[in-house]
Amino acid sequence: MTTSTLMPLPPMPLPPHQSGLIIEAVERHNVSGGQVREALQRVNQAINIAWRIRPADQLGLTEAQFTQLVCHCCYPQVLDAAFTAGGVADVAVRIRRFVAELDA
Repeated sequence: MTTSTLMPLPPMPLPPHQSGLIIEAVERHNVSGGQVREALQRVNQAINIAWRIRPADQLGLTEAQFTQLVCHCCYPQVLDAAFTAGGVADVAVRIRRFVAELDA
């Protein structure tokens, strides 16, 4: 198996309570395996970008902590955004918004 055929994985193991919501997002959009792989790759890139543009009150978070926060609190919404958003930057902005809403 070559690297190009491997399925991109979430940046960290997701909590079990997220799996049903992730499956719902995939089914709702009726996407192919290739589209799921592309969405996962956009999510991973967007999390990295979102960490760089995180709100001032989250500047104390390390990249790993920020990634954990996203994966545990809003990964299904982020994946859903990856299926509908125009690109990685759009997904990153949505991640920033989701994370900011956690503090609200």
